[in-house]
Order: sequence, then structure tokens, then C-alpha cells
Amino acid sequence: MGVVSTGAVIYSLLSNDVVTNDAASSECLEFCTKCEKRHIQQGMLQDLDDRDTCGSKLPDWFPKERYKRPWEAFANMMNQYVKACKMLDGTEENPETKIPWDKEYHEPSEEWEEAGRFGGWWKCRIEDEEGESSEDGEEGKSSVPDVEKNCQLCHKRKAEKDRSPPERVESPSEIKQSIEDWINERMKQEMVKDRAFVKARMETEGY
Repeated sequence: MGVVSTGAVIYSLLSNDVVTNDAASSECLEFCTKCEKRHIQQGMLQDLDDRDTCGSKLPDWFPKERYKRPWEAFANMMNQYVKACKMLDGTEENPETKIPWDKEYHEPSEEWEEAGRFGGWWKCRIEDEEGESSEDGEEGKSSVPDVEKNCQLCHKRKAEKDRSPPERVESPSEIKQSIEDWINERMKQEMVKDRAFVKARMETEGY
């Protein structure tokens, strides 16, 4: 049998009715391949844990015994994969390239009015270097007003940021690859079990 790529397997799953549509498309209860009974009722995708209780429509390689609600875990993994793919192809916002919010809301005050600001969201230039030219061209004097340089809100945010370790954001390519690697490993384990089952069956039947 030829080797099937993990990506092809995932896209096959995503295009399957199990992932995208109701589990039961007919008026009758759907047949369960695990217990060999008809008990899977019609319903929405998010209800599959309550309907497909045997997990008959989950891939054999998915370790459903590890999860209290395996269909929910499986759907979450597929959603993460799709989101990562969309980020990579530019159809969804990528947190790696998103500029983090760093503004504070400043209440209106006389001090701010004197500086030409009338309240609102902004980031004060508290780290402006001394010695820059002011707007009137005077050398050695910062153009940033004192009320801005001494803003307690922005100083507090900076202090908190300096104390906090930098956040490690997993990239979309890392997310996509980790899911593919995880699925690939489970598929290999399932193939080993299948081969062991076939071998035991052949030995039992005298082949």
C-alpha cells in the first residue's frame, strides 16, 4: 500500500461529512461500526459526543480513550489545524505579525489640555531621549511635554512589562507541524497494531 501524507489524511477528514455535517443524514438511526447497532441519532456536530458514544466515526488512530469527550477534543484539534493553515496562507490574522496593544486610557485634565491632548487612548513617550530638538528647533531640549514623560499609567505598564518574561507565541507553522507529527505518530502506532492483529489471526488459522 502506498504512503499517504499526513496532510492528505487531515484534508480528507475535514472534507468528510463526519467533520463538516450532521452525523446522521437519514431519518433512521445510523449504524455504529463499533457495537454493530443502530443508535447514532441525528443532530449537530457539537452533539457527536452524546450521539456517537462509541466513537465509531472517529479515526482509528485517534486515542478516544484518553478523553472524556473525544469528539470535542478531535474537533478542537482540527480547528487548530485549519486556523494555522489560514494564518499561513494569509486568510486569518497571524499573532506573530499582530502589533500588541500597548495603549492606556488617559482621562481629560488641564495638564493634558495644555499639552494639546484631550483624553483618550495613547502610549506616552516616557522613554524619549533627552537632547532631541523641540518643535521650535531648540537643541538639547526634548519635545515631549513633562506630563507625557511623567505619565504614571504608562510608567506602570512599562514596569509590569519589564517584570514579565517575554511571551512565547507558537507560530502557525509550528502548530501545523506539531499536529501533523502527532497524527503521523498515532497512525504509525495503529499500523503496528493492525499488523500484529493480522499476524496473530494468520497464526491462529494455521497460515
